[in-house]
Amino acid sequence: MKRVVDITIIGIFFSSSLFSQTDVFHSFLGTAADSNKASLRFDKNIYTYFWNFNGAVAHQDSLVEFYLTDQFTSSLIRRDFRSIRDENSFAMNLSHTLSGQLSLTGEAQSFVLSDNQSLGVSNAAIHSALAGISYRPTQTMYITPLLGIRYDKQQDESNSGLNVRLHAGGDSLEFGGYRASFLGELNQSDLNPRKFTNNLARINIATDFGEGSKDSVRVHWLNNRWDF
Repeated sequence: MKRVVDITIIGIFFSSSLFSQTDVFHSFLGTAADSNKASLRFDKNIYTYFWNFNGAVAHQDSLVEFYLTDQFTSSLIRRDFRSIRDENSFAMNLSHTLSGQLSLTGEAQSFVLSDNQSLGVSNAAIHSALAGISYRPTQTMYITPLLGIRYDKQQDESNSGLNVRLHAGGDSLEFGGYRASFLGELNQSDLNPRKFTNNLARINIATDFGEGSKDSVRVHWLNNRWDF
């Protein structure tokens, strides 16, 4: 018998309806160590052509961890006139170990959108680069503060400013017969005059009763906010 309780709490606040996208950046790439992968896909459906490219590079040794992912998608509609939508997402993480508990950490992300298929022409670009220190009080827990810059462009309007992030997590935590893990991210950007917030938290708790019986609870919290 397996019983799972899944609770999701989402809060989204906007002080203006002009921009409604959520943050496209996530620092957790989920690529296996020492793996290099690439895939290219093409589809055609009557007047529409689709391209999709995915690439990942990962390396890990005793001192350095490096992860890079890139995803590009494109669609072309050929009828009386051509309409194209291109979207590219890029993310890179780099970490260099200083000691058993400390490491230098850097992140870079980029998102570019060009779309004339929707009503009106849409162009957007979001870029960020940050650096910080990661601290591991134990082998299963970490906290990583990062400081950097973020650049946003929407149509003809551009903003840039300070970007502050905090990552924290823990895995394989045990107490009173229960196993637990948690993940938390704070992401604050001051893009004068705009401000952006993207925070999330996840908690998993599980226990086994034997003979295939298991109870687990998962809690997710997400908060995205634009202020203008």
